[in-house]
Amino acid sequence: MDEVETDLLDEHCRKLFGICEKLTQSSSLDSICDSFRYLRNSCASGIEHQNYIADHDRGLPCIVKVLESITKSLPCSEERNVCLRLGVQLLGNMTVGNDETKKVVWQKCSNILSSTIRCGDQKSANYAAMVVYNIFLGRLNEENWQEFDAAFVSGIIAAAISGSEYGLFIVELLLKSKGFLTKYYSELSPEQKYYILDVISSNVSAISNDDTTKESRKVHLSSIQFISHQFCASSDSILNIRSFCKVEANQASENLSQDISDDGDPCEVSKWLDVLSSASGNEEYLSSLQDDGELLIQAVFLLKSILLVGKLAEDEGDLQHPFVPMQKLSAVGLIQPECDIEGHPVHGFKRNLVRLIGNMAWKNKTVQNKVLELECVPLILDCCNIDERNPFITQWAIMAIHNLCDGNVEVQEVIWSLKREGVINPDFLKEMGLRLHDSGSEKISIIPLPK
Repeated sequence: MDEVETDLLDEHCRKLFGICEKLTQSSSLDSICDSFRYLRNSCASGIEHQNYIADHDRGLPCIVKVLESITKSLPCSEERNVCLRLGVQLLGNMTVGNDETKKVVWQKCSNILSSTIRCGDQKSANYAAMVVYNIFLGRLNEENWQEFDAAFVSGIIAAAISGSEYGLFIVELLLKSKGFLTKYYSELSPEQKYYILDVISSNVSAISNDDTTKESRKVHLSSIQFISHQFCASSDSILNIRSFCKVEANQASENLSQDISDDGDPCEVSKWLDVLSSASGNEEYLSSLQDDGELLIQAVFLLKSILLVGKLAEDEGDLQHPFVPMQKLSAVGLIQPECDIEGHPVHGFKRNLVRLIGNMAWKNKTVQNKVLELECVPLILDCCNIDERNPFITQWAIMAIHNLCDGNVEVQEVIWSLKREGVINPDFLKEMGLRLHDSGSEKISIIPLPK
């Protein structure tokens, strides 16, 4: 770095120092933007420029002070936001490829980065998230993230929900850390919990199918174990649902949040199960889940309860009950227009229970025998019928039976002892003008209904 460059850098640093002493109105924003642009572009020239600005007594300290003054003293406007974006971009360029400035910028600028992530300007928030991501990429450890307060973590997730890709990248970085979810989960809002559970479910599914994303999208085992614990402790609340609509017709919407806090949140329970059923299909987490006896017992209990509640409701003629299997194609039209079947918490819930139990039984005789002891084999066989409320449940039930029978003579004998008592013609076949035909041989065929 030659003398001219040094003089220009020094000039802009001193210029910022003079501005930050008297910044009270937006008239100074143009001058600040000019200095931010010059310093930002200079940092792109290399480590020497980055170090000079970081070490200058009127460099980084003044940058931070100006940014704090902009966010606290000036009213929100596009001009102010442009200035804020430039300042954050400057901090980002200071950290590129420079481990020393990463430490300094985080030490001195963590508060301003945190507040910018939570500001109303999405571009500024995304730039701030980018800086944080670059600072901690490759060096995030338990000691680092333990410094984060709940507001910072909440702000990162909020930015990710708003569409910040770097917010999502930071969430994925944090999920790779041991104990992260355990520490911060209770501090999150319901929306933030739903989001992070969706990210976990997506990532544990993705890394089982694509090795190229395995490291970047990995979720620490402690997070899966934490979710399993939550599910075992609070998933009974799903049984309290009485309608397939999101809110009962006679229930005021303002009371919904109170009901959730008192009885548990069915949406959250459903997403816990979605994570666990997805993780059970991934060898990285399967052995831990197979060792979790409490999880297996809870899954079997819920499946048994759901089938029982569904049968009782069906016997009473309550076909709108969410646990009554929807086997008639015409039944879809009977659901009230305001009800969102696919968006309801119990949509796919029974299927995911079967999926979880079946995956846990894979090549594990201890689990197979426990399922047999809990008399769950007939329950899974009972799930082999089509159910619009649980897409692909038939396929998952068949897979579960396969995994239970694999290498286990006792389970095979239970199924072998079942006797065929006749053929039941499902209503959905009748609606299509078809029926099952038993000719007395080992084969059952599908034929048209007589005209």
